[in-house]
Amino acid sequence: MIGSTPFSKTTIAHWLATGTNDSLFQPALNDRCTSCGACLEVCPKGLFERGPGKKIRLDLSRECCECLVCLRQCPHRAIDNVGVGFKDDIKALPDEFRP
Repeated sequence: MIGSTPFSKTTIAHWLATGTNDSLFQPALNDRCTSCGACLEVCPKGLFERGPGKKIRLDLSRECCECLVCLRQCPHRAIDNVGVGFKDDIKALPDEFRP
């Protein structure tokens, strides 16, 4: 998929420049998470799941494809990037999410 989803189209510039499609974005939930499930509904890789007590948690055994739809869909800005950056098209993100 190289970062493309039905919700968001991203570029392949990083892959063309480096030859790798490893994710630079690693999502982490912050204390603003209310477990509303918006991220769970849109993540094409299934990184978000319901844990005990119906709390949202991350399955980091799967690699993020950096579509960044979770950031756009989260009404509480509860997702942070603890990785080293973004490799694909971030023009659609609000300024506060841009590196």
